[in-house]
Amino acid sequence: NGNTIRQREPSTSKLTVKHMNKTTGEVHAEADLGAAYAADSGVDSWTRKIDFANGRLTVSDQFSKTSDTTATFQINVPVKPSVNGLQATAGRLRVNVLEPADAQLSVLDWSTLDPAEFKNGWRIDVSGSGDSFVVELSADES
Repeated sequence: NGNTIRQREPSTSKLTVKHMNKTTGEVHAEADLGAAYAADSGVDSWTRKIDFANGRLTVSDQFSKTSDTTATFQINVPVKPSVNGLQATAGRLRVNVLEPADAQLSVLDWSTLDPAEFKNGWRIDVSGSGDSFVVELSADES
């Protein structure tokens, strides 16, 4: 109904590191984030996988939600991002949305909400159909 579903406080989510290589910095982990949402909140389950290798972080979310609930993947950045299709760039950070295929990216300037509290900063919102997000974050090498 247009209301934000807040995460429960306190809540405990479980993160399991599946693989870590201290030499290369490679990390693969999985988290069950479902405990952060109350029963009958509109979010039935939420899991996240993070894979960091070769200078790229891939975040893969799988979720189950009620039909009247919309999921949004959010990334906060300190500089104004530019959006081009399924990609956003904020400074040297490149955000590439791999799923959903019909993803739409939008940008929120935090200072427009409450300039007394938010002096600067932006949020990139990713929305789309389906029950997953796959987002790759990397540094622009140029």
